[in-house]
Amino acid sequence: MLFQTCRCINSMFVEHMWQTIRTVVPTFQRNHLFVVDFMVLGKFLKFWPDRIINLKAFAIFALSIVMEVLPEFITFMFHPSLGIDVLFINLVIFCGSYFKYIQCKIINLHQDMENLQIDDETIRNELFEIVKKHNKGIKLAETLENVLNLVMLVLYSVNTIVLCFLMLEFQIVILIFFVVVQSLLILFSYFGSKLQDESEAVGMEIYDLPWYNLPRDPKIKRYLMLIMMRSQRAINITAGKFYPVTLKSYYEALCSAYSYCTVLLNIILK
Repeated sequence: MLFQTCRCINSMFVEHMWQTIRTVVPTFQRNHLFVVDFMVLGKFLKFWPDRIINLKAFAIFALSIVMEVLPEFITFMFHPSLGIDVLFINLVIFCGSYFKYIQCKIINLHQDMENLQIDDETIRNELFEIVKKHNKGIKLAETLENVLNLVMLVLYSVNTIVLCFLMLEFQIVILIFFVVVQSLLILFSYFGSKLQDESEAVGMEIYDLPWYNLPRDPKIKRYLMLIMMRSQRAINITAGKFYPVTLKSYYEALCSAYSYCTVLLNIILK
């Protein structure tokens, strides 16, 4: 009974969690800790298999949830503002995981088609569901982009300036502060890169489908073309609509800070 409940929660979460973003984001200041815990719980539930093998697997699952939520609770107790950052990071993680979930749906369809265990009507219905889920993932990413793009622009700009001044005088205390300042930006950049990679991988999985086993149906061709066209545009979080928040852009920000620091050192030495 407990396992059936987990599978039920899994299905409901994957299908409808993206819709809650519109209500979560405006109210995160009042209950962001509980939202973070819910997002972390969902991060595990959406990958929970349909067939649970034994109690040991479920124990590991439950322990993973506790180990994930406990540090966030402790962090919230000592530094409440960090809970908001954790919320946004978990939202980006969930968005990337949703595109990963779509890839798994395509892979399962691929395997069924290779084994000839699926009829034409089921293929048509499965592709239609994949198109709808892909559209939901894009809408979720657009919602996050609208919320985070100005925040990321300020974060990147301020961190570039702070880095520039921190490089002028190297000390151990300054090095520690440097690590603290950059940790949040590194997390956003890393998971921003993961989001971009997972969204592009959806198109690659569609390309790998055995087209020679597809029925001659105009609707199926239309579904495939729709996913391929949408996947050609990478999904990512941007900094003020100027550039994507990825590890590459973070590296470019470090290079810019070093260049500004070099100019300032030349001015000071003169």
